[in-house]
Amino acid sequence: MDRAHRRAVRLVVPLLVLGGLAACTPGSPTSSTPTPSASTARPSAGATTSGPTSTPTTGPTDGAPPASPEPTDAAPAPAPAPDDLTEVTVTISYAGWVADAGRVEVGAYVDGVIEGTGTCTLTLKRSGRSVSETVPATADASSTSCGAVAVDGAQLSSGTWSAVVDYDSPTSVGSSAPTEVVVP
Repeated sequence: MDRAHRRAVRLVVPLLVLGGLAACTPGSPTSSTPTPSASTARPSAGATTSGPTSTPTTGPTDGAPPASPEPTDAAPAPAPAPDDLTEVTVTISYAGWVADAGRVEVGAYVDGVIEGTGTCTLTLKRSGRSVSETVPATADASSTSCGAVAVDGAQLSSGTWSAVVDYDSPTSVGSSAPTEVVVP
């Protein structure tokens, strides 16, 4: 082997080894643009080429399978299917007719669940008739609050109505026990 050939081998081999190690190092940056390898010929300024040209490669050329890319941030977990919802208990804290406002008002909360992504729906039923009102739930220190859910008295007839509050969120679902409300 002549001296020039040995010198070229001493320069190219370490570059190839380092390049191979860099490709196998976890967390190494990946690029979507190919970088020229040591064996890629570059024409000099003003030179023209004819025939096939060399294309830079980004993977191993020794027949080994390409390295798998490192996993990136995990995708967000999919929303649970309806069968995966947690059954929760909704408690009505008060229910009644508010004379000054001319409406039925019901307060409720979901104990032990702290989330602000749900809704609370008050449903009043009487004689086969149903009236509903939905409000966003609010996360509290130790529960999820429905606050005061109200139905205007103009939508209701006089008599005893059954009030139920339903809670629904991406992870939880539940209903209160029915409570009677008298509309004058």
